[in-house]
Amino acid sequence: MATSWTQSEGRQKLSRVMHGAESFKGSAAATFSTTTFSLSSLAAYPDSYFNDWYGRVYAGPLIGTNFSVDSFEQDFGPTFIKGYFTIKPVQSAAFQVGDFIELHQEYSPQEMDDAINLALSLVENEALEDHMDDSLVGIESTFEYQLPQAFAYIDEIYQMNDDDTLGGKNKLDIRWWSILPGRILWFNRDFFKPSSNRKFRIIGQKYPQQLTKDDDISSVNQAYVLLQAKANLHLARSDEPGDDQDKAMLRSQGLADRERAKLLVAGRGPKVAF
Repeated sequence: MATSWTQSEGRQKLSRVMHGAESFKGSAAATFSTTTFSLSSLAAYPDSYFNDWYGRVYAGPLIGTNFSVDSFEQDFGPTFIKGYFTIKPVQSAAFQVGDFIELHQEYSPQEMDDAINLALSLVENEALEDHMDDSLVGIESTFEYQLPQAFAYIDEIYQMNDDDTLGGKNKLDIRWWSILPGRILWFNRDFFKPSSNRKFRIIGQKYPQQLTKDDDISSVNQAYVLLQAKANLHLARSDEPGDDQDKAMLRSQGLADRERAKLLVAGRGPKVAF
């Protein structure tokens, strides 16, 4: 079974596997404002070490906030030593305890997120994920329904009981329904009549979803995603065939292709047509 991972976890691992790139993370500790915070775990680094690095809040009250480091200083006191950050642009709210921050030297969070999403889009027909939905509700004498957006294939359909439970006779014979263009679920009225206010349970598969928030989850093989995203980033920085970035891209792409060969998941049931 594939191990699920979040957008922020994928981004932080990608930063660490990029050649020559450093990354750190920690929890904001003190000196809060809309442009400042401290990370005591990074206090050992010299002044200006993190200048011009990219940052993002990946968890906490300011989750999703991007910034760059304007200046970094060691902050000493009689009983403490802290790493003091001044950032830009000015944020809409002050940093708080519970804001978890990641720092990247070479690649911005947006660049890495884009590379990860491109890797996911390249295998959308190969890395199908199991999916179930109970949101569709039956209406008497209505035989066409708009399917929920996520489905790529439909394998089984049930009409649930009034109390949202399933019994032995709830599964609908595949001869009773079809998928029409436009993501329409159609029932043959000669065999099945929907009951009002009873939900349908639809079981099938979905395409891997694009990750837009730090806590969005994917179950696509992470080794493939990281290697393909790494290749994407090197390609974006390559100026001409044969340069260092191009060579790194080719090495990463070869490894990604090996992992990609393990991804194929066959579609089950009728395909959902757009």
